[in-house]
Amino acid sequence: MGGLAVLFLLFLMVAAIGLSVIAMMASAALGALLGGLFGGISGATRAPTGERELGAYRGLVTGSCSGALVGLLLATVLSVAAWWYLTAL
Repeated sequence: MGGLAVLFLLFLMVAAIGLSVIAMMASAALGALLGGLFGGISGATRAPTGERELGAYRGLVTGSCSGALVGLLLATVLSVAAWWYLTAL
């Protein structure tokens, strides 16, 4: 039964890594979506009168990149914390 327990733990680790990768991709996409939305709105409202469209594009790109970065960072920190918790048991 020892070999079966090792295989089961290996399966659990592979499943946990797969789920954490999916969570990272989803959080990056959500961060990019929300960051782009808020960045585009704030870029359009802060730009000078003649450059509102360009300001919206700049805000969209900056907000999307920073939102994806924050989403990936948060998912990575949570995945590492979960991994430490599971391996400490």
